[in-house]
Amino acid sequence: MDKLYAFHGADRKAGVTMISQSVAECIAEAAPGARILLLILNGRQNIQYLREDTVPIDNYRSKLESGIRISVSDIKAAEGFRNLFVISGVKKEEEQRFYMPAVVKQLLANVADDFDAIIADTGSELDNGLAIGGLSEAKKTYMILAQNEATIRRYENQSGLYSEIRMDFDSVIINKYMEKDPYSAGYIKKRLGLDDKNVYTVRLADTGRKAEIEYKTIKALANEKYERDIEKIASDIIKDLGLEIRNEKRKNRWKGFI
Repeated sequence: MDKLYAFHGADRKAGVTMISQSVAECIAEAAPGARILLLILNGRQNIQYLREDTVPIDNYRSKLESGIRISVSDIKAAEGFRNLFVISGVKKEEEQRFYMPAVVKQLLANVADDFDAIIADTGSELDNGLAIGGLSEAKKTYMILAQNEATIRRYENQSGLYSEIRMDFDSVIINKYMEKDPYSAGYIKKRLGLDDKNVYTVRLADTGRKAEIEYKTIKALANEKYERDIEKIASDIIKDLGLEIRNEKRKNRWKGFI
């Protein structure tokens, strides 16, 4: 699906929800004339960085199974945004096994014409139908790693599964990045054979706990270094989709990106 960009983590602590929501917010701010949809496709509701209630995918299940169209009026906008809409993940976690990849395909067929960009948080587990659906349908996929042995080794152990589902991630994001860490970008690229990948780094921020308390992303807390790193990812998506940047402040900041 040519509007869908899916983010996936090597493990649960990689920061997929924070990254995907931050990228969606960044695109929505930079291109206010575009409609952006944030999809949570990881088997859990995952709304820890959203203060307001969101409509979970559970509420659309019967419509999707019945072939009834979902309209934009059925989807709530995120607080503080007119053009960023959210469908949160499965609220009844015990029912996540009932969601097959086909549900995602049907959902995208419903909403594709109503949105200019769709960002998906597909979590870190490959035994989830929603995650597989999101990754399979995406135009581009992003693997999120962290600078530690556990995460790197899990990626290596999962590589066989990625091959089985024909998932060759387009880009890699090293999250919570520290320049002087032994697990440098160069080391990770060499160890995992990522020389042909576009590798982003998103620097470690000291406002993570505050983000959880205030139900906001680190980006929303105006962490400048983190925001600049997120803008690099968002600007590539904007360029790929040909979206118009109408925010003059963003235009000036992104001249080096676009």
